[in-house]
Amino acid sequence: VQFAFTTAFEKNVWTLSKTGSAWKVDEEGDLVVDVPEGVKLVRLDVIEFAFGVDTSEITDGNVAFELSNVGKQAHELGIASISADANIDDLIQQIVDSPEGDVPGVEFHGFIEAEVGATSNLVFTEPLSPGRYLMLCFLPDTAEGPDGTPHAVKGMVKDFTVK
Repeated sequence: VQFAFTTAFEKNVWTLSKTGSAWKVDEEGDLVVDVPEGVKLVRLDVIEFAFGVDTSEITDGNVAFELSNVGKQAHELGIASISADANIDDLIQQIVDSPEGDVPGVEFHGFIEAEVGATSNLVFTEPLSPGRYLMLCFLPDTAEGPDGTPHAVKGMVKDFTVK
């Protein structure tokens, strides 16, 4: 199954099983989404707590991202547009403090996750508009437990500009 939410494509596999009269859904994992011809694939490695990527590779908004998790915890890649003069530390704290993650001046365009050793692609339905963007991971630091500090608070943030 391939579908788009917001402006990103996503593929997932689910298994349905019936126990008595109730159906149970087990997510079996992400599938790699194909990158259309002519779209620049930007590869990045993630590790605690950083995005390993050369953002100078992003020359325009016609991009897709390949997230390879080389760390010891699950990681995600969230892409959000922000204002040109935004203070990143302030925005991160506002997002963490917001119950729904809705912060004025921040627009999320897509998320993908990658378990340890896995690779996932984030492919957009249309090019990103010119402007300033952030790469973010908000998964909790599992070394601290299930309610650990979000990775973004620990510095797992990288900004880039689409021209």
